[in-house]
Amino acid sequence: MKKIEVLICLSILLVSCVTAERYNAVTNRDIPPEELHQDIDKVRKNLFAHHPDIDMYLTKEQISHKLDSLKKTVKKPMKSADFSRELFKVVSKFGHGHIYLTSRPYKMTKVERHHTKGSKGPLSQLSVEGAGDRLMLKKITGKKSSQDVYAELISIDDIKYKDYYNLYKGTRPGDGYIKTMDSYIISKNYLNYVSRVLGVQDAIILTLKKNGSVYTKVVKREFLEHKNTKSKQAPTPQKQKIVKKTPVKYPTREEIIKRNALEKYQNKVKKYLGYNPATKQYSREISFPVKADSSIAVLKIRDFKRGSAKKGYAFIFDSLHKRKVSHLILDLRNNGGGYVRHGNTLYSYLSKDSHPVIMDSAKVVSKTAMAGLNFTEFNAFQHTVFLPLTLAFSTSEIFNTKKGKDGSYYYKMMSKSDHKAKPLNKYTGKLYVLTNGATYSMSAVLAASLQAEGRATFIGEETGGDFNGTVAGHSRCTKLRNSHTNFCFGVMTIKPNAQRKLIGRGVLPDIPVPTTLEDLIMKKDPVLGRAVNGIRLP
Repeated sequence: MKKIEVLICLSILLVSCVTAERYNAVTNRDIPPEELHQDIDKVRKNLFAHHPDIDMYLTKEQISHKLDSLKKTVKKPMKSADFSRELFKVVSKFGHGHIYLTSRPYKMTKVERHHTKGSKGPLSQLSVEGAGDRLMLKKITGKKSSQDVYAELISIDDIKYKDYYNLYKGTRPGDGYIKTMDSYIISKNYLNYVSRVLGVQDAIILTLKKNGSVYTKVVKREFLEHKNTKSKQAPTPQKQKIVKKTPVKYPTREEIIKRNALEKYQNKVKKYLGYNPATKQYSREISFPVKADSSIAVLKIRDFKRGSAKKGYAFIFDSLHKRKVSHLILDLRNNGGGYVRHGNTLYSYLSKDSHPVIMDSAKVVSKTAMAGLNFTEFNAFQHTVFLPLTLAFSTSEIFNTKKGKDGSYYYKMMSKSDHKAKPLNKYTGKLYVLTNGATYSMSAVLAASLQAEGRATFIGEETGGDFNGTVAGHSRCTKLRNSHTNFCFGVMTIKPNAQRKLIGRGVLPDIPVPTTLEDLIMKKDPVLGRAVNGIRLP
């Protein structure tokens, strides 16, 4: 019986290893040009059939010409990652930042998974931030300690950041004719690129530069400490010490009640403000940049995804009201967006008008466009189990989609309650909004609505999202069969509540303020500094 169990285990291990090796072999194979041409044609077919405004910036003829030109350049076999990158550069020229491609990641073998189980790899310990074509290593965070570095990261194991930057430049510039988003997305993906090139590593060599000096640093994988790895030597005899026993002090009933109430309150705050345990940060965070002056506050919004928007913003603006804040700095930098309702809730506290942050309806390609997504996002098992709910939800979405006077179809997003939103403690003081190239999607739409209203002074950099809206909402994803590349794009044209004549540009700052790598290394924030100084020294 034991022999059979051993054989079964060995068979499972062998199949797992073969499966991973076969998976990686397919991922890294040289794909013939003919097969890559088929994937390019599939991209064209999907965009023309399901994208509601693919010709917003370029005509369909121009788009077809660019895809045909790519087909002509693909004359030799290419690997999946290389093809995905080159195709990405072409589709980014269509002006829709929500179109993206991802190549298939490396799959660890059974041996590698066992070796790395419970450990923290060297790359996952790094925290980086980019500025232009340069990258800063902010800190190295291990399992037990964190080390601030704040130095320029030149390379990781001879993979130079500038070489990588030039290789991927132009893949995610932003909506329309915007160029500000590229550097933020490229810097964010550098560690993933290094991981794909190097594979599983137990140690990496960093080349860093600070104060004019170039030096190297080794970062190693941190493994779990097992009891059986410790020395099993017999303990040395020690003299017994006489320990005076002290009586155990148990908490009183009142102390237990206070402790439980505090824990309950802390959990409630985490829920309201959108706490992220992975980063140990809140989606919504208030700070006061000037000591002993609570009239100036900074409201940092990292995303519109986590926590309860309704209760969270009620909590925040109640706090601002009690502190009598008269100058509010809304920091939307590096906010990639999220749910429309989260952005609309924040807008209802800031706007002097009562209308929603976006237009009531979003343009889609057909009456069944939204309902059809429900049948593409699940596998066969999920379809069977959730079929009644899927049918009910799809029917509702069909009824919410109406044909407009222009012949296009529009999906209703805003309800009557969104028009009647009149929250307590609405902020009416001076407002300043900080933006950069990574202010995108919902955060760019919010910024556009506030700027159109003349509600705030904008400081920083042009947003990565178009002022006139973006094609986002739900995404339609498909797999390019030959290159094993995931291809996704938005299916709803979402527009802010006002439009302007300037096409294809983001929310332009009233006061442009750049941020350099030297600023990051010196822990300076020139954008926030400009806002605070402008308030204190008008």
